[in-house]
Amino acid sequence: MIGHETPLFNRFGGMMITPQSTTNYIWWFFSHFQFAHFAVIGFFVISGFLVGGNALTAILQDKAFLKSYLINRVTRIYVVLIPALLVTFTFDTLGRALFRKSFYEHSLFDGHFGLNLIPPNLLNLQEIYSPFYGTSAPLWSLACEFWSYIVFPLLLLPLHRGLSWRAKAAAFTAGVALFAALCAPQTLFAFYFLIWVMGAIARIVTRPLLKSPNLALALLIVSVVVTRLTVRGPALAAVPQLQQFADVLNAFLFANVIVALRFNSSPFRDGGVAEINRKLADFSYSLYAVHNAVVFFGACAIRYFAGEEWMPDDSAGPLHIFAFACLTGLVMAFAYGFSRLTEARTEDARRALRSLVDRVTATHGRRIADKMAARETVL
Repeated sequence: MIGHETPLFNRFGGMMITPQSTTNYIWWFFSHFQFAHFAVIGFFVISGFLVGGNALTAILQDKAFLKSYLINRVTRIYVVLIPALLVTFTFDTLGRALFRKSFYEHSLFDGHFGLNLIPPNLLNLQEIYSPFYGTSAPLWSLACEFWSYIVFPLLLLPLHRGLSWRAKAAAFTAGVALFAALCAPQTLFAFYFLIWVMGAIARIVTRPLLKSPNLALALLIVSVVVTRLTVRGPALAAVPQLQQFADVLNAFLFANVIVALRFNSSPFRDGGVAEINRKLADFSYSLYAVHNAVVFFGACAIRYFAGEEWMPDDSAGPLHIFAFACLTGLVMAFAYGFSRLTEARTEDARRALRSLVDRVTATHGRRIADKMAARETVL
């Protein structure tokens, strides 16, 4: 959120030319693209560990899991995604109507406000076979996430000893076909799928690279900071592959931190810190899904009332920092309220969908049984 919000308030044009306040230096250092990008990398590793790790464990233990797995994944995504797209539509429509000559006119959003983009975005094909809708640019990663949910178990089902060879062959074939189709438009799906798988593997490895979680975390921090300071500007322009190398390295080191925590007691599991983590996690998906629409609307409103000249060409002053902090707090509050209506209802949605699937399955089973009984009667 901070990475997406900062450029609307501070261009940092004078950071290397004129003296700056300590606050500006800290803001400049931590809001850089590399830290925001690492947050995305970390997101894929954690998701792979939690979601892919569960699927991988179930397959290796020959457990029946697919129906429950798919119900859980579909509800987790769509309980938030559908209303999030509605929020994006509402804020974008109001913002474009109220604030002329605003950030909505940036070339990044050319051709992104058509309602025809909503169906492919609902299918999680944004930035694979369709542009993202409106200001929901961050949802490109949700597309990679969702299809990782589907492709991963299909490719691994041949390892499940409780299935017939026909079912294994069908699942693997479908997985390969889906993977190829998702990579066909030359998207980043394959790369982020591999990062996601790295997190899933962290669930089953038998020992960490470094036994001490503190040492593993320190190594990760050093790597991320070095990436922040070196993978940019001329170096990145000369060797574009440097970004992917840094991403894989940092994903590996982050996965190693998770593995180290698996085998050691952690202050993050119990007590006050754990409770804070749980509360933040309860609306993290909602924050991810709606923050950009609210950020752009708020930044455009500030710019509209303060005047177009309000945006500085060099570094921001105290007033810009204050406005940034206020909008950040408002976005967090909005996302939390949004989550109470959506994300907090995930278990209710799962129960409802599970009940529906059970009823449909039972009805289909009875029809098959009735047909078989009728055939036996005729014979």
